[in-house]
Amino acid sequence: MSTYDDASLIYYPSGYKAGKAYSLKPTDGIGDLTFTRASTATRVNSSGLIESVATGVPRIDYTGGGCGKLLLEPQRTNLVFPSATGLTQTVTTTAQSYTLSFYGTGTVVRSGTSTGTLVGTGANDRVFVTFTATAGSLTLTITGSVTNWQLESGSYPTSYIPTTTTAVTRVVDKSTTTGLGSIIGQTEGTIYVEGIAANINADLVGINRSTTNSIFITKSNLNAFRVYVYAGGVGLTFTDPNANTSFYKLAITYKSGNSYLYVNGVKIGATNTSTFTFSAPLNILELAGNYFVGVTEQKIQGLMIFPTAKSEAEVAALTTL
Repeated sequence: MSTYDDASLIYYPSGYKAGKAYSLKPTDGIGDLTFTRASTATRVNSSGLIESVATGVPRIDYTGGGCGKLLLEPQRTNLVFPSATGLTQTVTTTAQSYTLSFYGTGTVVRSGTSTGTLVGTGANDRVFVTFTATAGSLTLTITGSVTNWQLESGSYPTSYIPTTTTAVTRVVDKSTTTGLGSIIGQTEGTIYVEGIAANINADLVGINRSTTNSIFITKSNLNAFRVYVYAGGVGLTFTDPNANTSFYKLAITYKSGNSYLYVNGVKIGATNTSTFTFSAPLNILELAGNYFVGVTEQKIQGLMIFPTAKSEAEVAALTTL
């Protein structure tokens, strides 16, 4: 298998501008990913520093080092201010999960609607804790060095949201690219995704996600991947029983009579459904930070579409870590 020659679309995070993330193939631009985010945001750059990114510009994030990844996050609000240097304050909470994070060597003590202490480990280290609050007032008491701190609703920390005199909201990242009917296989094909999906309920990629004609990949509340293919009203579902909470390589191959899912080089499931035919064009590719549940985060390191169904040996080789 010649990956480059066979693929109809290849995306790895590299070139970008406001409203667009460039694909490596096709070279005529038809496969470039459109991008929207109606607010500024931050990322960790290749030097390991936090920097601001303008409204509508994709974020290639280097958190943890290694290769850059396209960062797709849901809408979140930093409820504490100012964020640059932590100050003791009281925040109104509702009965839900919150995540507190900061850099530094100080401590943040919670009292009121939640109790506990978060201790910093270094000026360049981000620590966090997720907790369930009740409705009422949460007091956050600061001692020592607490910088770039953040309190947000949700079960994991997202990228730093700077604040000064009031709470600030970062809007969802989303890429919806249309007109891909000539790139996506209409009766058979293979979709490959690699990246990090450490958080539950995390949708990865969807293609024309209607109930009658769609392909989309998601994660269950057990961190297991699930792949759904609906074609002409016939649904194919694959579930990986293994929790995947770090880097992964995943490929779904769909074709009447022979469809299968591989995750990290292991065959998860297959079906020989013979009535598998598409009833409408597959022409939309969507990557987003909040598909169904609004609490997702994705870091896409690679995406490829093949217009034909790759063999199991090819898919196994492609997805092996």
